[in-house]
Amino acid sequence: MHPDIVRGHTNRLRSVAFSPDGRRVVSGDDETVRIWDFHDGECRHVLEGHTHTLHPIDFISDGQRIMDRDEEHPAELWEFDDENGPDALGDHANFIMSVAFSPDGGMVADGGYDQTVRLWDARGGRFLKALKGHRHVVRSVTFSPDGERIASGSYDGTIKIWDTCTGECLNTLHGHPDWVWSVAFSPDSRIMASGGIDGTRRIWDVDGGTCLHTFERNIYGDHPVVFSPDGERIASVGDENEGGLWNVHDGKCVKILKGHTARIMSVSFSPDGRKLVSGGSDETIRLWDVGTGECLMTLKAEKPYKGMNIAGATGLTEAQKAAVRELGGVP
Repeated sequence: MHPDIVRGHTNRLRSVAFSPDGRRVVSGDDETVRIWDFHDGECRHVLEGHTHTLHPIDFISDGQRIMDRDEEHPAELWEFDDENGPDALGDHANFIMSVAFSPDGGMVADGGYDQTVRLWDARGGRFLKALKGHRHVVRSVTFSPDGERIASGSYDGTIKIWDTCTGECLNTLHGHPDWVWSVAFSPDSRIMASGGIDGTRRIWDVDGGTCLHTFERNIYGDHPVVFSPDGERIASVGDENEGGLWNVHDGKCVKILKGHTARIMSVSFSPDGRKLVSGGSDETIRLWDVGTGECLMTLKAEKPYKGMNIAGATGLTEAQKAAVRELGGVP
């Protein structure tokens, strides 16, 4: 049985996330953000206005707002029905690499090329404080589910744990030999997962700062790791175009998700943990059954010039030919 295929983005996807109620998915990359209803595969909202590649996108806890960012602009908050466009949250001195909501939706953290984590008031956009200590780009930031701590992963190879209220660095985790690309807290805030450019995923004891397990199946390090809602598994990217599920307690790979035809860029669990959504460089969003590994639905755009033969076309520049090929034309 083939999964349903629904029209959607026309470029590779870098970020996907479930809404808090599990009914919608947000996706972004081709200079737009789209909100999908996964019950019928319909696109409910298209948020436009970006002119650069979009990176991590997430819902705020009320489910009515989302946050996105691109590398050269501040993080932005979107109201689904707001005709005035998004609200910008300040700016870094350089590119922003990651943004995260606090669990109560009242605060935003971002990290970037200026080697700092900055905290903002999500409701008014007011700058709160800068957390300094990394010696290289801050690639990933996240709040603990209890809201008491912030974790940041950096190209300096370290993970720092910060006190949300005071901004004090509580611990620095060492173990990755090179860039740390992603960090995530478990639902109980007691352990963490991280992903590095070395291709490993690591499980950490937050308070003790010790590495509990190292998963070495992955060969691509520049992708996120996420915990299942019950804290028993993490999802991440496996060998190139595969997604994978790993047991947190013993580090074993328990499920491989096959179907994407190019690299997977983002994964997210549904709130009940029964489904996983993934977005890839093959320009598709896929919904998976976590228990069986079956692909339940695929959202994919039909390219407007699919099958058009431009071999005999004259008067086109090489750039124009490349553009037509990108939209489905063939030489």
